[in-house]
Amino acid sequence: MTFRFDSVEVDVPNQDVRIGGVSRQVEPQVMAVLTYLIEQRHRVVPKEELLDEVWGSRFVSAAAVTSRIKSVRQAIGDSGKAQSMIRTVHGRGYRFVAELDGAASDPGDSRRDGEDTGRSRPDSSGAPGAPGAPAGADRAVPSAARTVDAGWPLVGRDDELDRVLQTAEQGDLGGLLLTGEAGLGKTRLARAAIEAAELAGRPVARINGQIGTADVPLAAIAHLLPDEVSSDEGVDGDLARSRLLQRARAAIRAFAGDGRLVLMVDDVDRVDALSLAILGSLIADHNGFAVMTQRTTTDDRLTLEHLVRSGQVGHVRLEPLPDDQMIALLGRVLDGPVQPMTSDAFVAASDGFPGVLRQLVEASMSSGSVTRRDGVWRLSGPLTAPGNMAAAVGARLDSLAVEQRDALELLAIAGDVDIDIAFELIDEAVLDHLELEGLISVRAVGTSMRVRVAHPLFGEILTESLSPLRERRHRSELATALSEHAHRSPADRLQLVRLQLDGDAAIPTEHLVESAALAFIETDTGLTLRLLKRVPEEERTVRYRQLLGEALYFRGRFDEAADVWKSIELEALEPDTAIGVIRRLTTWMFYGSWQFTEAIEFLDTQLARFDGDHRSMLESYWTMIAAVDGTRATEAIERGERLLATATGVTLVDALSGMAMAHFVQGRYDTALELLARCNRAADGLERTVIWTGLDYANFVEILAHVERGDLGSGRRTFDRVTPAGSPPPFGFEAVAAGRLALSGGNWQQVLDWLDPHIQIAETLGITTNGRPLQATAAVAALMMGDRERAIRDAATMRSDLPDVTNLTTLDITWSILGIEAATGDRDTAVAALLAAAEGAAAEGISYIESLLLTGVMHHGGAERVVARLGELAEVVDGDLIGLRHRAARAVLGDEDPAEVLAELDRRGLSYDAIALRRLVHT
Repeated sequence: MTFRFDSVEVDVPNQDVRIGGVSRQVEPQVMAVLTYLIEQRHRVVPKEELLDEVWGSRFVSAAAVTSRIKSVRQAIGDSGKAQSMIRTVHGRGYRFVAELDGAASDPGDSRRDGEDTGRSRPDSSGAPGAPGAPAGADRAVPSAARTVDAGWPLVGRDDELDRVLQTAEQGDLGGLLLTGEAGLGKTRLARAAIEAAELAGRPVARINGQIGTADVPLAAIAHLLPDEVSSDEGVDGDLARSRLLQRARAAIRAFAGDGRLVLMVDDVDRVDALSLAILGSLIADHNGFAVMTQRTTTDDRLTLEHLVRSGQVGHVRLEPLPDDQMIALLGRVLDGPVQPMTSDAFVAASDGFPGVLRQLVEASMSSGSVTRRDGVWRLSGPLTAPGNMAAAVGARLDSLAVEQRDALELLAIAGDVDIDIAFELIDEAVLDHLELEGLISVRAVGTSMRVRVAHPLFGEILTESLSPLRERRHRSELATALSEHAHRSPADRLQLVRLQLDGDAAIPTEHLVESAALAFIETDTGLTLRLLKRVPEEERTVRYRQLLGEALYFRGRFDEAADVWKSIELEALEPDTAIGVIRRLTTWMFYGSWQFTEAIEFLDTQLARFDGDHRSMLESYWTMIAAVDGTRATEAIERGERLLATATGVTLVDALSGMAMAHFVQGRYDTALELLARCNRAADGLERTVIWTGLDYANFVEILAHVERGDLGSGRRTFDRVTPAGSPPPFGFEAVAAGRLALSGGNWQQVLDWLDPHIQIAETLGITTNGRPLQATAAVAALMMGDRERAIRDAATMRSDLPDVTNLTTLDITWSILGIEAATGDRDTAVAALLAAAEGAAAEGISYIESLLLTGVMHHGGAERVVARLGELAEVVDGDLIGLRHRAARAVLGDEDPAEVLAELDRRGLSYDAIALRRLVHT
């Protein structure tokens, strides 16, 4: 049968959902939930009933139904906010409320309100979501009204939760012991398991161990026992104990009824001995399944260790969560994009401990130090440690000897300090003790070994508790030591200037400018601007203006930066300085204001002023800009080839990366990867400068080249190599490539998790030219997740900003806009526009984008119009993806077995193309 409502078709036999004829990938469970709700549309379906009908006796988490309802809404174009098709009736369940086309003929109508369905139906008189209820009465509370998620989501523990649930369902073990340090989420994980058992209809009970009652017999399980259990008149000694155990076990079995009792035992090491004995016997006899938690460090002895060793109880040790999971958790809790620096601060301070993160978030929100401005969460002051955490840290600090605390205070003010300076200021035995206690850490930074307080919270609590006199003394000691060492290390000079800046001391102009440059290279543009502000008017040289422009540019203040650079008389500058300013003006024109043609013409004009190495430095940058433009890729390759004979250092790296990009846009991905391998070798050992900020551009090309070859595994390995472990991609080129990598692999949510914060920040700062390329990928991911409203809105926004120029950037955004319009609006018009854009890309030799645009035509029903050209491209473009797309077009037309093409797409993990082909062949 097929159900139809609004523009949605639910094809039950083929397990397919189509909106406006466009197929959505729907998991079997999601389809089962949707079908059942449609069939039972005449009433509210309780959550427990959905569990019975869809999951049966399977042991699933409490969040399973909520998660599937969300997926159902996304699949049919609904949302939790709109609830126009599936309504949540709080405290009761869910109801399908859309009007079916031709509903009278549907089998689902065979059961009406007056007929017995075998289930009790809640009454519908005025309940939220029922007929006659006030509109919107059952809507969720708007996110703006919330602070921290009261339930605190479980993130990053899917594997552990699956193990608990599977172990409980299989019945081979009597329990699982969850161990780890405080704050790792043991109790939260155990609670999720017990909620899952409860939803599955299992008898459940909760036991809490407490220090105050650890010596009171049966204190932990007293709430499960009837009063007569402890009645032993005339009986004492071992006989009384034996009877008590027997009665207690019998009472708990009676409490469980016919089912196997599932117990949550929090802090099992604090459970009294008699309750523990009863718990152990229930586990050993398999009359119950216990999910137990114990706070431990590595060497602590396990409670019920004999049961663990005998294999009757499993043991799961929780480890800290990786940074990406902590960032995801923070985003879930705050329900919105978080400024990257704010995420970094929370993640660094919580160190992989969800419990610590929760305390920090709640305390910081209460104190107002984390606020939401322009839709983005950010810190407006230091992290706030909650009272109990601050007290615990304070207690540990108070236990230190005077000289140990004194040393920690000095290091907290320094942030970090060269190890030689640390040994000058602090006794070696004190440093050794602090390191053994885990209070300080030593790390390599370049060629220097630097010492710092091990945990940011310790540093904040130390500095907050300092008296002005002690702080002044420590600053003076540091400044004196740094002054003696400043000639050796730019980092030490920067640290000295920081101290002088905070103390409002006089600072030589040369130190201010040098430190501003160092701060900029370390990406601390806020400090850069503070330092430059202190430079006297009469000493504001070209170097000063160059740095000021850089700092403003990287803070998104493009027009201000351009005004600063334009105020510099290029003809009066030394060549090295002039080249730096010219590069930045070109960058602003090309990326900051989308003056693509003007930027290349400006650069061409400036090239005539230089010769030798200086001309080569500027020409290598020309190859990069021209390659990104895409319309001059052949010329970029020719210029790059001429440069390779003599280029070295940054000039060589720029030339190689520009040539790689030029070959990439023309579909020569293998050549691009060979050039990038040379580029990486050439960059080895080069340090970032104010002008040259690294290999972001080359990494972008490398990831995308692997994607277009159809090798997502190599693309992911490149991403993992160039991005810190567990981190999202940084703002800029790498984020664009990472988003396209995740999109190709069907990881829609990951696309949005990675890109939405960057897009929101770009919008807030007004740098839409940076945000639109990211939005192109995110909007398609939103469409694939069923969020048509967002996709349409994003397409309209991108269209309004798109310049009337044909190049790589505009064609890529056009691919996204037209694909969305074809799926949600006038398909024929959008397909015609996709074909015209593909012809424009072909005329410019941009094969990479041409193949994307032609594939878009195929995905929206125009396979016969593009199959021949895809075949031609497959002959000249590297990699297997274009060939698979050609085969997909043939399969749509009946000239090839679609099952074979789908099998190959699935094997490679190319979900984006596989989903489109499945929809086309099923249609």
